[in-house]
Amino acid sequence: MRQRLTPLLDHGVECPFEMAVTEIVDQALDRAERDETPLSVILCDIDHLVAVNLVHGREAGDSLLLQLFVRVCEFVPVEDVIWESNRTDLVIVARQHSLAEAYGLAQKIQHMVSEQMFWVAQKSIMVTVTLGLATHIPGSGRTTAELMATAEELLVDGKARGPNTLWPIVN
Repeated sequence: MRQRLTPLLDHGVECPFEMAVTEIVDQALDRAERDETPLSVILCDIDHLVAVNLVHGREAGDSLLLQLFVRVCEFVPVEDVIWESNRTDLVIVARQHSLAEAYGLAQKIQHMVSEQMFWVAQKSIMVTVTLGLATHIPGSGRTTAELMATAEELLVDGKARGPNTLWPIVN
């Protein structure tokens, strides 16, 4: 069964699912170990979101994130796509996705985003995303914190290298 998580905003939006990212990844990691299948985490961050927030306000940035969230949910064949208000990125939990499969999925997301128009302050804009990708292999002993930290580190590295970047790692 496919699970879609409503974005968890701090602007009074009602949310039926309020599991923390770590709880969802913990459960997915436990299952990956039990089923002996890989698990990948993709962090998807909008490039130049700070500029949108500065020019148009945080509500415009949140609207842009919501648009991205909806489009990724409609596009990706995974169970969990998560967006929380304390994050400026989406977390995509790709169960049973090897590094190669998750990398292909991340490339498709990148392409899909760069080909579509987004709306900010009643204007259409083009958006790109930078992604960090980490994959867990069963038996590696890797924890949720380590998996998330690796994906975050690669996202930050990608951001430092310029917009529209994708950085994977396997462990």
